[in-house]
Amino acid sequence: MRGGGCAGSSHSSCASISSLCRPVLLIDEAQESGVPVLSELRLLASAELDSRSILMVVLAGDRRLGVNLDSPELLPLASRIRSRLRPETLSAHQLADCLSHVLKLAGNPKLMSTALVQTLCEHAAGNQKGHSFIFAFMGGSCSAITIIKE
Repeated sequence: MRGGGCAGSSHSSCASISSLCRPVLLIDEAQESGVPVLSELRLLASAELDSRSILMVVLAGDRRLGVNLDSPELLPLASRIRSRLRPETLSAHQLADCLSHVLKLAGNPKLMSTALVQTLCEHAAGNQKGHSFIFAFMGGSCSAITIIKE
């Protein structure tokens, strides 16, 4: 059902429906996707020869994704990317500061012992992703949780 299930409807009502909401396709570990798959995304996301976008695609991956998108085969797709977020790796000290800040925002800055914070940050290899997971796991609030030492 192409066109958001508008078969039999007038073209103007299809246009108004698709302008109100657009589905989002999130692809994690996109660096593992081959060139043919990534090339197809460009076709899936557009209608009427690229004059109208019908699907928002979010590609998530490591640094290899950026390298892949810079290849000549994927230039048509790469030219349609509106924004790229390339977070830099952080030192263990920077990660510890970030984690302390998140714990304060969550309402329990003493939730984790200093040794645990240090261990987590040393094993994170500069990646902030793990810290985001910890915060999401806590549901954004950890004021009623006791101290985690291990």
